[in-house]
Amino acid sequence: MMGLTAKEVAQRLGVSPGTLRSWERGRAKTLPVRSLGLIVRFLGYDPFPEPTTIPERLRAWRRAKGWSIRRAAAFMTVDPTALGSWERGGLILHRRHRAVVAGILGIPVSDVSESMAARWAQRHERSPR
Repeated sequence: MMGLTAKEVAQRLGVSPGTLRSWERGRAKTLPVRSLGLIVRFLGYDPFPEPTTIPERLRAWRRAKGWSIRRAAAFMTVDPTALGSWERGGLILHRRHRAVVAGILGIPVSDVSESMAARWAQRHERSPR
């Protein structure tokens, strides 16, 4: 990879060569959050699918930073439980929180508000009788 040995790649990522082999062979069920940002920077791109929704974009932002939910929530000055909910598609109810999310994602607050309004409407549609 890029003319580097596995040992050199492991050193750059701050993991053991055995851990790197485990990742390469698909043996690891998950990658440590702190390693994801390093991997993205090392590769020069995010190998995960392109995020399209606000929850996916929030996860991608946090992954690129290599931050846990707790660390990202502290940065955003929100509760970690709330951020976890938002990343799973939960509603962002407070205007201040929508503004924080919009700022992080580099999108207008109105886009976040419209997304939340659409999501709320979907959850509260009445099923036909």
